[in-house]
Amino acid sequence: MDRGIVIAVMAMILLPGRLPAQSRTTVLIARVADARTGAPITHAEVLFTDLEKSGRTNDLGEARLVDIPVGIHRVLARQPGYVASEITVSFETDTVVRVFLLQPTAQLLDTLVVKDKNTPVFLRDFEVRRSMGLGHFLVENDLRREGTRDFALVAQSRLPGIRAISGGDGHYRLASTRSQCGNSRALGEVDSASVRGASGGGLGRGGRQTSGSRMDGSCASSTPCWLHVYLDGLKTNSDLDLVHTSQLYGVEYYSGTNMPVEYRTAGSACGVLLAWTRPP
Repeated sequence: MDRGIVIAVMAMILLPGRLPAQSRTTVLIARVADARTGAPITHAEVLFTDLEKSGRTNDLGEARLVDIPVGIHRVLARQPGYVASEITVSFETDTVVRVFLLQPTAQLLDTLVVKDKNTPVFLRDFEVRRSMGLGHFLVENDLRREGTRDFALVAQSRLPGIRAISGGDGHYRLASTRSQCGNSRALGEVDSASVRGASGGGLGRGGRQTSGSRMDGSCASSTPCWLHVYLDGLKTNSDLDLVHTSQLYGVEYYSGTNMPVEYRTAGSACGVLLAWTRPP
């Protein structure tokens, strides 16, 4: 046998050779989040449109897909209620990380009733926000059924995370069920002296503010986490109970990061409640 052929064969046996590019694979780590809030989206589907590979995101909004052939592929992320996102990805390294920010879709509700162009703008905005489902809502039929019942008690029973607190003069104010500092201290543990005579920014009538009862929404563990309350778009320092529940067109309540931008003001971290009266 020719000596050159023998040497070549031995080299192929003894020396580690490079695998063909077609056999090399890589890993995709896809992170899927809400484009508005940045919150991870769980159970979102991540799939390759040119390969038979797909996966679902975990509780952290992350999907891991392995054995991806090296090259350029199209990757799609989708979840009901969001606009799907598809991108072209080049896979050349061992691991590729991509982030998908999905925009929520605005789905019209069957009960969306504001159609007249002469309808007040604030009521149209109410219906648009309701169709997006970003907060908690009470509509006109819900409120009519409550009749003349105190609105604060209606809000406490129909909206999650709200507590009605009596100021000692027969009027109520609304607060979040968490403390100002966001810990687990229940409002029932708050000293009642910090509630009596509280004024400003809520439901109760004005009175003498006791020591330690700060109404600016700052973190004070001895103070109830008062909501910012608006009537027809105006922050109210008067009694909402002067308006009968049955006179309201709609109510919307937001807590955390899902509240409309225009109502994210200093001290609004406890929550924002918007009440809208029926047009004449």
